[in-house]
Amino acid sequence: LQARAARRAALWFEDAAALAIALHACWRAGVTAVLPGDARPETCATLDSTIDAWVCDTGLPPTARPQWRLDTLRDAPPLAPAPLDPEQALVLCTSGSSGAPKHIVKRWGQLAREVQALQAQWPEAGGPVLGSVSAQHMYGLPFRVLWPLCAGRPIDRRQRLYPEDLQQASLRHAACTWIASPALLRRLGDRLDWTQLRGRLGRIFSSGGALPPEVSDDIARQLGLRPTEIYGSSETGAVAWRGGAAPWQPLPGVAVSLDAHGALRVDSPWVEAADAQTADGAALTSGGFQLLGRQDRIVKIEEKRIALPMLEQALARHAYVAEARAGRAAGAARLTALVALS
Repeated sequence: LQARAARRAALWFEDAAALAIALHACWRAGVTAVLPGDARPETCATLDSTIDAWVCDTGLPPTARPQWRLDTLRDAPPLAPAPLDPEQALVLCTSGSSGAPKHIVKRWGQLAREVQALQAQWPEAGGPVLGSVSAQHMYGLPFRVLWPLCAGRPIDRRQRLYPEDLQQASLRHAACTWIASPALLRRLGDRLDWTQLRGRLGRIFSSGGALPPEVSDDIARQLGLRPTEIYGSSETGAVAWRGGAAPWQPLPGVAVSLDAHGALRVDSPWVEAADAQTADGAALTSGGFQLLGRQDRIVKIEEKRIALPMLEQALARHAYVAEARAGRAAGAARLTALVALS
């Protein structure tokens, strides 16, 4: 990377271990790594103007910048071992409430402190880590890659998108941990052989959206293990955890408070001051807090953040549309749009 004079590189990997190699190579070489949330053509085109190259392990849409594979980047002498620079930057791309994609800068020192808090909270976590979520995001990256690496735990390289695939991979190990999403856990149902998994799973983490209490209860009955939900965001990283319907418990080093509008504020060693204020309404309890819903125009559909202004702008670009307003009715799984035709 240094020999090719790269300063900013976008990383897109399906293999979590290869992503770890590329990410640490960027940090060691002084290259800013940019992690897009998807590899759609419009996403790649938007990032092209801000980077020098793509580093990837799978075919991407045509890009203006070169696409490099790891095995083609070994034509220069390796750098000497050195501690990672805690100020070296990583950029995560996510939805913004204004409709424009948001770039969130994280430093290695921040990520390291978050990983230390996770290990302090769950020091007993053991066995290989398997995940149904992408390692390109702020949940999958620390939980599927950075924390296991720092704790010396094996990583399952593939993202296991389907319950059956996750079960088959789990049965190869005497003990393991799942890094999952509510979307996957809701679909377990009768698709798994619970008796084979019972006693094999040390912990199931879930994040990205609320896990319905009845799903948590059903998994607890079937496995004797209740999923551990993680509350956080790309901006804040992991903030708190809970099991079932209990209040959220802040992680070690995290302090929470409310602003004048009742929105949660998060202060921790891995959160920038500018990102401490969330748009999540909350109520403080004696031992933690309860969430009361979003106060901005970001909604979660199947654990994916959707910026309603961005959707409205996209609809309004159609020749037949003069104006659009998007939202979601209470309890509805789909979005609804009111569209004024041109």
